[in-house]
Amino acid sequence: MVILTPLIMINNLHFFEKYSRMANLFTLVSLVVIMEYAIEILAKDGTYDSKEQDLFRISGLAGFLGIAIYSFESIGTMFYIKQSMAEPHKFERLFLIICTTVCVINIMFSSLCALAFGPGMH
Repeated sequence: MVILTPLIMINNLHFFEKYSRMANLFTLVSLVVIMEYAIEILAKDGTYDSKEQDLFRISGLAGFLGIAIYSFESIGTMFYIKQSMAEPHKFERLFLIICTTVCVINIMFSSLCALAFGPGMH
């Protein structure tokens, strides 16, 4: 914690660019591998019986809220990103494109995995 605390004081986001790209690449590779595995299972076994799956479980609510709060934790960096852009007036359009792309990827990924793994998915 003592080592990570000074990183909060860094206002220049260019310092994190290389590490952010590397983390994004690892995340993308992981998503592709998991989706490939899910497609392989769907091709071999087909989909599961959807009558077994609960649409909503109260036991998963705490995890969902934790992930949602964690996702919005970095919203404050948006101001620094907009200020550091060469053309800040294009930020809103770029932000909309990125958010839409991330939502589409999440919906595709979760739907594919839910179809492939069914109630066994945790």
